[in-house]
Amino acid sequence: AKPETINELNARRDEGYSNDSITTMGYGYIGLNAGKIPSINVRRAIMHAINIQECVNYYGTEAEAIYRSLSKESWAYPETATAYYPYIGDPVPENLSVVNPDYADYVSKLGKQAGDTLTTEEQHAFIRKLVEDAGYREDATGVYTDGTNTLRIELPADTDEPESGLRRQRADLTSCFLYSQPRTRIWDYDVSTVLTGSDGELTARVVVENRYPSEETFSLCFDVFSPEGRVEEYGTKRVTLPAGDRDTVTLRATIYGAGKKLWSAEKPALYRLTLFVRKEDRILEYVPVNVGFGTVSHAEGKVYRNGKPVELRPARCDATTPAALRREIAALKKEGFNTLWPDTPQPWWFYDICDRTGMYVIDQANINTSYETGNRRIGGCLSNDPAWLPEYMERTQAMFRRSHTHPCIVAWSLGGQSGNGFNLYRTYLWLRTADPNRPILYDGAGGEWNNDLPLTR
Repeated sequence: AKPETINELNARRDEGYSNDSITTMGYGYIGLNAGKIPSINVRRAIMHAINIQECVNYYGTEAEAIYRSLSKESWAYPETATAYYPYIGDPVPENLSVVNPDYADYVSKLGKQAGDTLTTEEQHAFIRKLVEDAGYREDATGVYTDGTNTLRIELPADTDEPESGLRRQRADLTSCFLYSQPRTRIWDYDVSTVLTGSDGELTARVVVENRYPSEETFSLCFDVFSPEGRVEEYGTKRVTLPAGDRDTVTLRATIYGAGKKLWSAEKPALYRLTLFVRKEDRILEYVPVNVGFGTVSHAEGKVYRNGKPVELRPARCDATTPAALRREIAALKKEGFNTLWPDTPQPWWFYDICDRTGMYVIDQANINTSYETGNRRIGGCLSNDPAWLPEYMERTQAMFRRSHTHPCIVAWSLGGQSGNGFNLYRTYLWLRTADPNRPILYDGAGGEWNNDLPLTR
């Protein structure tokens, strides 16, 4: 009965009304409709956020909380029953073995003992973690949603460019994509190979990141597949990261017989490395990486692949679609070309197709300016203006870090013809340090030292 009803009956005893309490086997409950709230993590978050005692207090002394779907009058009700979803604002229960494992792990990682209370920030972080693990994200208004979001990209005017005609109307924003990663994820990676006789050693240095507000433990795993699709090696490493931290994990594998399956444009023997993050029985993320065993070097104006001289015959090519690129590669090979030299860095599938079909690539930094290219005074052209060095360096490093693991990359280009000077000297030196083996080209060097090959398009 409602407390208001009992109070009213008691107030009217003089009129002959009375009430009596009878204990029954009935009970009330709070139910969450799984059809309306399909995510179990969201249902768990709601349960942890409900203060059951406040509901019980409404009935005064006429009710008490139960933690099993039984009346306490039943012989089967466990005397030691506790809440499976403890209210997040209550003290930590004594026995964590009978509560939601997510809650137990969370309070244990925080170092909480029985009777301790979580701070408001810790309470919010736990509820957010459950909801975000279900795929929901907080929008600008503070509402969590798994629906469609609108992404707006603004391209501000280049007001700091020289008044020289360098400013030009921007092209349409194309070939862009947006992707989402889990909170425990692969942030970056670097893959290298070394030949040891007829075998090969593969080393992957993987930067992993934990964006949760608590310490997380997960597994970083890998598989290596041969050019024929056979599993050559696999492994796993257990990783524990503090909240908001990153760390580098090194994975190594010996690939027997790799020395007999070297990658070249003539015989593109391509291994496949798959990196993936696993937590318990769930794979959170996986990253496929093309791997080609072999070497690239240069000396006295010549390029060597796997120790043999290679005559690079480059063709100008910029990606349109994967299907169009495959057709173009087939046609160029028939004409005797073995190298693609695009004007700027290309979409990821460009390099993937070149890896698979056997086409060398000279990757060129996105540096193309015709402003005062013949003016060699300091500040005369952009390439000799130190104020523009950060822009030159950023574009060169972005090119390198994005594609340097692809076996199809046979050389680097500092950019299109943009004059010469301090900035291109510095980007050449950075590339030479980052990659001591591949040659570096610059068609606009004009006989200066920052060009390794007498090659033009």
